[in-house]
Amino acid sequence: MSLPLASIVCRLSVALLLSTLGASTAMGQSWDERHVAAIDSIAEGALEGTLAGVPPVAGLSIGVAQDGVPVLMRGYGMADLDATIPATDSTIFRIGSLTKTFTASVVLQLVDEGRLALEDDIRTYVPGAPTHGQRVTIAQLLNHTSGIPSYTNRPEYPWQTAEARSHDEMLGQIAGDSLDFAPGAAYSYTNSGYYLLGLLIEERTGRSYAEALRARLFEPLGLTDTQYCPDAPDGPTHAQGYRPSPFARSPQPASAISMTQPFAAGALCSSVRDLLAWMAALQTGAVLSDALYEAMRTPTITTAGDMVRYGYGLQATERFGRAYIGHGGGINGFAAQWGHFPEEGWTLVVLANTEGTAAFQVEEAIARLLLNAAPATQPMDLGLSAEERRPYEGTYAIGPLNIRVFSHEEVLWAQRDGQPAFRLMAQGGGVFLAHADPSIRLVFTRNGETASELTLHRGRQLFQGPRLDDE
Repeated sequence: MSLPLASIVCRLSVALLLSTLGASTAMGQSWDERHVAAIDSIAEGALEGTLAGVPPVAGLSIGVAQDGVPVLMRGYGMADLDATIPATDSTIFRIGSLTKTFTASVVLQLVDEGRLALEDDIRTYVPGAPTHGQRVTIAQLLNHTSGIPSYTNRPEYPWQTAEARSHDEMLGQIAGDSLDFAPGAAYSYTNSGYYLLGLLIEERTGRSYAEALRARLFEPLGLTDTQYCPDAPDGPTHAQGYRPSPFARSPQPASAISMTQPFAAGALCSSVRDLLAWMAALQTGAVLSDALYEAMRTPTITTAGDMVRYGYGLQATERFGRAYIGHGGGINGFAAQWGHFPEEGWTLVVLANTEGTAAFQVEEAIARLLLNAAPATQPMDLGLSAEERRPYEGTYAIGPLNIRVFSHEEVLWAQRDGQPAFRLMAQGGGVFLAHADPSIRLVFTRNGETASELTLHRGRQLFQGPRLDDE
């Protein structure tokens, strides 16, 4: 397969692109230096912790393309704080669940080659697949309607990420949980499903997952920065991973992870240069036929008749009233977000080497800028007196783990065993949002003057537990 034109274009310098581009989008906008200055300001806000809902991040790489042609590729902050290595457009980051788009693409290539069918039972190719006797199709694994629980949702998972695991060990862990629902009946995002798809790729290609992707995608498309991640950053081209520090301005080193665990669900590394080229290749038919790419970005209908805004490895939804295709990713030390607005022609990639929502928040801010969308509505952050905070302070048992709620600098914080603390924003009525990720909601049940129970909402997940007796 020859190198796609879009991939070659991605290697051009930003200066050349900015001097030659003048195309306008469907919204009548043109790219100019004012966009660069505004994006620089957004990035600086993320580095300094002044962007709403984003603690300070160590470094970022940002890529923007218009009609498939890059118009900005820049790094901000530090790829390595200790070595003072700056982030650039070619810095290699862990991309977490952006890996799923690559995994899904190879599976669909195998469909196109007649080596499997979307309605095939995964057990045909992976006999050890833990489906608990149910027929789970490849399509259901691709669109997260299999009902197989995600191993990353297990309470003990954060304490086991550094352990190298074999495929048999991972399958045994996944098999420990029964199905959440009948296959096809509902949607539940699951890394376990994409782990199984990685095993499917290995069985059908006769190669390791890493080698199959290198041979089928990375080399043919000229994605020289894209690879299966090493367990630890490998040299100055790889960003170091960090996590926000609850009480310090500078992010702290992230916990270790063995890449045997995320595997086909989240073990790839890349740069914004490569990811812009990758998106262009998908959109121009260099990876899949038009029909299969359309299947990737088509929402799913469950057997219950509900529409799910996820296709095969791509989120297919709307943002700001416009069609949007994209995916996010998060893994120890890193966060990633890419999105494409097909009608307007904008493609955005944001990579951060600090855990949390920075990549999504920065991508959203840039999208609002380019689309002239209204500013985001910010959640409340009500001030509470010491007397008003006191009923919520204490330790709550959430499964085998505890969450401690405490005051610091006149606001409430929450901290799960072994994890960094995060600040809470009071919404009133015993409801709080996580400052770093407002999609995380904590609801306290009051029994008299003291909270007796805590319910933590994270996406579709719900965790509930009682307050422990004060020691």
